[in-house]
Amino acid sequence: MELYLPLAKDEKLKELGLERQNKVYYNGKLLTIEEYIREKLKDSDFWAVKIALEAIERAKKKNKDLITVRCANTPTGVLHIGNANDVIRAYFIAKVIDILGYNVRLVFTSDDRDPMRGFPSKIADKYGNIVDFKEKHEYEQKYDGFPVARIPDPFKCHSSWSEHFISIYFKEFELLGIIDNIRFEYYSPSILYNTGLWENLVKKALENKDKINEILREHKEHVREYPFSVICENCNRIGSTHVINYNPKTKEVEYICESRHLKKKTIQGCGYKGKTTIRNGKLDWYVEWAMDWAYFDTDVEPMGKDHYVSSWKISPKIAKEVFNIEPPIPVVYEFFTVDGKKMSGSKGNIYNLTEFLKIMEKEVVLYLYTKRPTTHRDIKMENIPSLVKEYDELEKKVLLHLSGENKIENEEIIVYYLTKGSIPKEIPKKIEYSTAAIIGQIVLPKEYLINTHLPIKFEEEVLERIKRAFDRINIPLKDYNLERLRKATYWAITYGPERVKIKPNYERITIPLDKNELQALEKIIEYLEKMKHYDMEEIQTSIHNIIKEHTDPKKFYPKLYKMLINKEQGPKIASLIIALGKEEIIKILSNYQKS
Repeated sequence: MELYLPLAKDEKLKELGLERQNKVYYNGKLLTIEEYIREKLKDSDFWAVKIALEAIERAKKKNKDLITVRCANTPTGVLHIGNANDVIRAYFIAKVIDILGYNVRLVFTSDDRDPMRGFPSKIADKYGNIVDFKEKHEYEQKYDGFPVARIPDPFKCHSSWSEHFISIYFKEFELLGIIDNIRFEYYSPSILYNTGLWENLVKKALENKDKINEILREHKEHVREYPFSVICENCNRIGSTHVINYNPKTKEVEYICESRHLKKKTIQGCGYKGKTTIRNGKLDWYVEWAMDWAYFDTDVEPMGKDHYVSSWKISPKIAKEVFNIEPPIPVVYEFFTVDGKKMSGSKGNIYNLTEFLKIMEKEVVLYLYTKRPTTHRDIKMENIPSLVKEYDELEKKVLLHLSGENKIENEEIIVYYLTKGSIPKEIPKKIEYSTAAIIGQIVLPKEYLINTHLPIKFEEEVLERIKRAFDRINIPLKDYNLERLRKATYWAITYGPERVKIKPNYERITIPLDKNELQALEKIIEYLEKMKHYDMEEIQTSIHNIIKEHTDPKKFYPKLYKMLINKEQGPKIASLIIALGKEEIIKILSNYQKS
């Protein structure tokens, strides 16, 4: 038996001789929530659990006291929801290791010494909102090829481009509950290079350049003599420099700044020749990735499929043959697409975590990433209500199970706990997302739909309007319902299909109605006048039956919507009645009783 005592019925507690407390009764024992989840993890097939157990075995063989799960990102712009796979999947793995009772850290590096190769057409402001990058052309002229840590912040709220975007990532991680729920460590490669913390590893790589180049030539046609770039002391570019000599005694390199082709972009250099310390540069990607693993003693690392089919063929060899370490356990994930399109900052087709937190609760956003990593996901913005409903149903199943009313799979409990972060002491009575999307358009002022990922203080007058609508369907005025109201409404007006966008039409417009249609209208008004309570399904069914009894539904529904919202299509009629209240609906429809 599995019973979370705060959710248990009084008679069940009495039968078991237990008092209500924050414990789980499991197989005859009283356990804390985390002890209970730990027991469930032992028999789980959940992907993050399998990887966590593999990491634990690896650590035991190496006699390690600390397990490191690493993830990374280059702060060239918005961290879109596809890029976020790295950190969120790393978090799930680290959290499972933590629950299982082992020391673990989540290391996040943001590759702020990487060169900028063209600028995106859309970026994020200091609140994380996606905006057009109006200075794109100017920045490309001035800063292409610069390390991202040396590019000015276009919003002038941080010291650099990289610091601006990293601050947004951190805010998103905080809102998701990642930073506060695990040992989270952030490292800046610029600082690691500048302070000399990476110096010995860089030195080792440069002294083994021939071995590295031999590995690279197995997979690449063009290989540079030194897998290293420096920041030009004349023009500040790192994407255009070539090292022509290295002195291991002085730890200095000679270099020339000339044109260099990086992926699909050619970075023009200034022609300067100079000498500088290795602290003023960076290793090429394949080598730096292997060096990361060596420095952080990485055990697990998520990576996109693109890296797995390319870089993973090279960097593990460098790790073994140059740095004398075993590469980490790879966690390969597929891409996310939105509405069938791959996200691209340069093309402006991009959605970040901030935007998703505006339309969904943090646990629903995390839920997106619980699916198997190798499963490609296409997120339809129009179908967000279905995703939220799926999570609501999961929550209800888990909490009913823990109150002793049904049985579910271990994986469902684990997914719920990892996304929610706790087990509530009561089953929340949530408003349906699709219903909230309609009600919110009636009761919320426009200013309540700005930055819906952040909390807001509700004015009494607005709360009273919301309460009247909530009371119709017996929904409590709880913070979680107020949060959903704002998010669902923002989704409706921003991403919802045209049929869910509503504005009540109080002025009579010309709508020809025949005798049968007038009779149907009269019966609908009579039904509403007699209606005692608001039940979505009952209202929807009753009104449909009235229409079907008196006229042709296909012809009448467009006219009914036209009367109510001046459109021929809309959300469920019942949701409009709940949102506006039957009195308002009667007032509008009464305008058409005499056609």
